[in-house]
Amino acid sequence: MAVQDLVLDPQNSTEDEIILVSASSDPHIRRWRISLSSSSQIVDLALESQGKLARQTILEHQTSVYRVIFWGDDEDTNLWTASADGTAKCLSRAKNWSVEETYEHGDYVRAIAVTGEWVVTAGRDEDLKVWDQSTGKLRHVYDGHYEDVTGIVALPGERVVSVSIDGTVRTWEISRSALEKAIEKKEERIEVKESVLTAEEEAELAELMGSESE
Repeated sequence: MAVQDLVLDPQNSTEDEIILVSASSDPHIRRWRISLSSSSQIVDLALESQGKLARQTILEHQTSVYRVIFWGDDEDTNLWTASADGTAKCLSRAKNWSVEETYEHGDYVRAIAVTGEWVVTAGRDEDLKVWDQSTGKLRHVYDGHYEDVTGIVALPGERVVSVSIDGTVRTWEISRSALEKAIEKKEERIEVKESVLTAEEEAELAELMGSESE
């Protein structure tokens, strides 16, 4: 299968060998142990003690995994993923790479970025969705691209940068104050769009809705 992404495990890699995580056009996430003299795929033998087959891969998605990143503090970096199954996930290192949180983006997720407060996902639907990391709830949806978003990078100063097939690179503010302003502006645009009816059209609509209720 086509390899979609690679990332080094910063917690388990050493000067003598690296632990590499790969994602591909199938739902399996693979881990590799690589040194100057050898390389091998890591097989999880923990399940054998329970009378089950050893786990060859991490299988928590239904189809292609486009992006894998590690994020967390020095003692606990979890694996974050973005998939064509329409979800992004946090896989817990402490729980043997089982799902800690799922973010239902709704369409192919091509990119993910994580900060102290937020998880930002993007993909085929052109939107950037900002999730509250502490609650897992969707906080805001940024729109602006008009083709697939293929990458996101978190920057210092509570900003993220996105790249898209539309040929643009865009910067988005994700501080709490910036998000509140963006939410207010979006609500104002919706109100304006809903109020474009003329007085005559509004009267006709009210009459129609009244007749329907009868």
